[in-house]
Amino acid sequence: MRLFRSTGPRALPAGARFSDGREVRSLLADVLGGPVADVRVLNHHGLLSLRVDSAGHRYKVSECESETRAALAASALELVAAASGPVPRGVARSRAVLVTEWVEGRACCEEPLAAQVQWLLQCQLALANASVPPDIEAGGYLHLESLASRFRHCGRLVLSGRRIEAVLGRLWEQLPPLAAPHIIHPDLTPANVVLTDNGPVVIDNEAIAVARGREFDIWNTGEALRGRRDLAGIESYVRAFSAYQPLPSLYEYRNVWDAFRLMRQGLKALEKRRLVKAARMLRRL
Repeated sequence: MRLFRSTGPRALPAGARFSDGREVRSLLADVLGGPVADVRVLNHHGLLSLRVDSAGHRYKVSECESETRAALAASALELVAAASGPVPRGVARSRAVLVTEWVEGRACCEEPLAAQVQWLLQCQLALANASVPPDIEAGGYLHLESLASRFRHCGRLVLSGRRIEAVLGRLWEQLPPLAAPHIIHPDLTPANVVLTDNGPVVIDNEAIAVARGREFDIWNTGEALRGRRDLAGIESYVRAFSAYQPLPSLYEYRNVWDAFRLMRQGLKALEKRRLVKAARMLRRL
């Protein structure tokens, strides 16, 4: 069965299954402890993102890329929520499937740009300030590892395998040594934040985790706000973050954060079959 992308929520096809083969409606009924009234597909790009109504309540269901990533996401949400941070309440996890409460609010991306900057800055600082116990199980540079895996898999359309490995080897050597883990969220964008009466809430959390690499996240959020060509705008966002929480590695290792952002841009172009554009970007690495 193939689930096509859609511009808006649409009904879940009969018999739809998660990536691990489990039937969606049956699993949700088990996890939520009752019959499922309605399931809407919010997005599908290999992994499902759903809006689910059950017993008078509404939930967000996210399929993470692995059971390990889902466990890290659940831990991260719990830690941020414990600090009264801008995330929805976690409800349940079943293997790679994560269930959180549904949050209604105004779309941050429809606010004036100056307001978007302030809301995203508030969210990013809250994640940065969430305390992570030193003994908690955490990953490495998880989102960068995911980019590297995609680069190996898709990059051969425009680069040789030898060139790909040389690029990755060089970038990995340039990363900072692993330090204490923190909360990362590589997809903290205006489209993934809603504004409620109690403040902003980050609503897409498939990729939140306890890991390393928040520097990449901060540059990435600046790019999401200002566009990849507005370098001055991106830098102004990073400076604003640094004014509240100085983070020397944001600048000391900027070359590697910029390189991974360029890799992400090139991979997005590949996914859209824009091979000439992708080749031009990835050959700059």
